[in-house]
Amino acid sequence: MRSTLSFTGVLMLLAAACNQNTLNVPVAVEKAFHEQFPDVKNVKWELEEEDVWEAEFTDADNEKSAEFSSDGVWIESEMTIGFDELPTDLLSTLQKTHEDLSIMEAEKIWRKGGVYYEFEAMGAKKSYEILLDSNGREIEFKQVDSTYVNEDDED
Repeated sequence: MRSTLSFTGVLMLLAAACNQNTLNVPVAVEKAFHEQFPDVKNVKWELEEEDVWEAEFTDADNEKSAEFSSDGVWIESEMTIGFDELPTDLLSTLQKTHEDLSIMEAEKIWRKGGVYYEFEAMGAKKSYEILLDSNGREIEFKQVDSTYVNEDDED
């Protein structure tokens, strides 16, 4: 009976350990994050690339993310924003240059080089990301992996 209880206890400890966040976020990354966002308590960490850590969190009721290199250097922060929060000229420029696309989402991005805006857009059957600087100049336009499926086409 005693061995059954011990075995059950070990299984419970293993199950609890598997449910914990097993990421070992470098101390330099956590330190840099808390220096930049001192009031943030709940952070979800993810290893984006080999040496890039992403923190997802809520700050002043806004969902945000921030990326840091493994040695604690801040790369960028971003936040999803509404179309009404975009500079007016920027949205009109985007609609003129990409009139064949439907803009689905906008994000404001802060980098060392300044403020940028990234848009998720849908074409006839493909998805795109468009990056503009704060003056409306297109920095990047790329197709993303996901594809759009029109439910009317599935019949």
